[in-house]
Parts: sequence; structure tokens; C-alpha cells
Amino acid sequence: MSLDILEQAKNSLRGQLTSKQNMTKESKQIMKNNCPVCNQNIDSSIEVCPRCDCPIETFASQEDYKDYLEKIVRPRIKEWEERGIEYILINKDTAYEVRRPSATNVETEIIIPAEHKGLPVLSIGDGAFSGCAKITSITIPHSIKRIGCWAFANCTSLANATIPDGVTDIGAYAFENCTKISNIIIPLSVSCLGGFAFSGWTGSQIIDVIGKKDESAALNMGWDNSWLKNSKATIRGMHLD
Repeated sequence: MSLDILEQAKNSLRGQLTSKQNMTKESKQIMKNNCPVCNQNIDSSIEVCPRCDCPIETFASQEDYKDYLEKIVRPRIKEWEERGIEYILINKDTAYEVRRPSATNVETEIIIPAEHKGLPVLSIGDGAFSGCAKITSITIPHSIKRIGCWAFANCTSLANATIPDGVTDIGAYAFENCTKISNIIIPLSVSCLGGFAFSGWTGSQIIDVIGKKDESAALNMGWDNSWLKNSKATIRGMHLD
């Protein structure tokens, strides 16, 4: 064998080894830093993505990596894109917060469960359903303590929504431009109500405030001074006997 041919063979072998090493390094970086399905940033020790349940793996060859993408990742990507809502662990992994991956894939009627995978669902995240113009009804369980900022902003078809007793925090712009809701009741449990929470509401819409005997008392609840700003809704007190 000539020296040229021998040198070419060595170079080819070096290239194959480098390619495999790079592939291993690349796959570890991809699989161990970001989920290939939902792009969730994950710890290097995680074996299953906490956001979408996709197995997180590493590979020694490009063939194995391609096989993983074809058989595991792609079907899960399709499933992920079709999901209406998602659940994110909060409070040191003791509870869940509701969010959603895509406004275009949300059903018209949303029912939020009180529990998910054995843990309570305590929060509706900031912007969780913002801009979901298809939603007509939302069922919120009594487990919910917080409704985030812009949670239902611009849900222009939302007609049925009840804030359950037990909610303590409603964020700014939470129900902005939800002009199809005819009446909503703010329970006595709400201690924090953000600014512009009902911005864009019309004069035909009614907001009842439990625990106050009239409109004047209802407007002085100690919440953010701008909670009713940019709203023309009718405010009524609902005094508890």
C-alpha cells in the first residue's frame, strides 16, 4: 500500500472518529440542555422533560440520534402542538400552574382541573390564555389561588367565567376586553386586584363585589387604585347578611 493511500485511510478514520465524537458532544448538548420537543431548559441530570414528558437521551452515533428523532421526538412534537393547555411545576415542585403552548390550539370550552398528577393546581399563569379568541367558557376550580396578569386578556368570545371563592390574587389586565361576559362576581377572598383588570368592559357588563353593600363601598376595597380604569362596567356591592 502506498504512503499516500495509507495517509488517506488514516485521515478518513480520523474523520469518522471526530464525527462520532462531535455527534456525541452535540447530542449531549442538545438532549441535556433543551428538550427537543418543547425547548424547555433542563438540568443535565433530568431524564424526562417535566414540561412535556419527553425522554431526554444522549447518543453515540448519528444513526441512533436520527432514530430517536423519528420515533420519539416527532410524534411528541405533533402531540405537543395539539395540546390546549400545559402544566408547569411551581412552589418547589409541590403544585402546578396552568399555561398553554399555543393560542391557536385551545378548545372553546376549558375546564381546569383541581389536581394534575396528584398535585394541586394553584395558579393560572401570566398571559395563560391571552388572545385565545375561540374560548367561550372557562371553568376555574376552587383550588386556584392566583389568576395571573393578562390571563384572559382579549378572550373576546369568553362568555362564561366564574372566579371561585379562594382566589386571592387577580393580576393586572386579567380580564381585559372580555366583552362577552355579562356578569362576574369578585369573591370576598380576593385581597389583591391589579390595575386595569377589567379594561375595555362596556356599560352593559356588571361586576359584583361580595362583602360590600353598595357601589361606593365596592370601589373602596383597598385594591390597586386603577383596578377599574378604562372600564365602563357597572359595579354593584353584594352585602353579606
